[in-house]
Amino acid sequence: EKLVQQEAEMKAQVDFFACRIDDLTDQLTEIKESNAKIKVLANLNVHSGSSLRQGLGGPDPAVAALTTDSLDAARSQAIENMHRDLQVLELRLVDEQQQSNLLQDYLEEQKAVLNFTPSIRPVRGWISSGFGYRRSPFTGKREFHRGLDIVNRKGSPVVATADGRVKFAGHNGGYGNLVVVDHGMGVETKYGHLYRIEVKVGDKVIRGQEIGALGNTGRSTGPHLHYEIVVSKHAVDPRRYFID
Repeated sequence: EKLVQQEAEMKAQVDFFACRIDDLTDQLTEIKESNAKIKVLANLNVHSGSSLRQGLGGPDPAVAALTTDSLDAARSQAIENMHRDLQVLELRLVDEQQQSNLLQDYLEEQKAVLNFTPSIRPVRGWISSGFGYRRSPFTGKREFHRGLDIVNRKGSPVVATADGRVKFAGHNGGYGNLVVVDHGMGVETKYGHLYRIEVKVGDKVIRGQEIGALGNTGRSTGPHLHYEIVVSKHAVDPRRYFID
């Protein structure tokens, strides 16, 4: 009778550990796959700290008492191994959950940064002149073009390409009617030759918000938008930022 009771106790322990190990393995697999996808999207590599803690643990007192007093060495070792596996899985799951929380926080921060990063076209149309050196349409001489010229009908809506605050809105020499949006972190966008300006200095704007209408003001040969992206006071090729 005592042997039957011992066998039943051992089976209950084995069943418990097996069920718990399966459950934790499923949870760990799911959260690791989720974290891996987030890392790829965020181009981020976060190392798990589990290796620092896998040496912790030890036999459960209840398990030790049961196996030492009641079961043979082989069965005792089997249950100890399952208990150790369970401890490792629990620690790894905690690490992955903590990593998941860090990744979510990071993505929220990056989302805020991305909102202020120019990433869409400011107006529909075709690019008549790209970024870089070109022959001037006015003098015929070689000159550096600091942005893109995008052609469309006069009055076509021009939108902010990222969140920001209007730094300048008015007439500015060769730019004609110009809007400059400050996106923070040294990034600005410029929208020149506008027919109409829809914002004023100090206004907050969001990506996709109409800020003016395409025109032909200033030094221009026809209706188009002159669009610039300036990073740390240096003009960069806007096409590198287009994702639409």
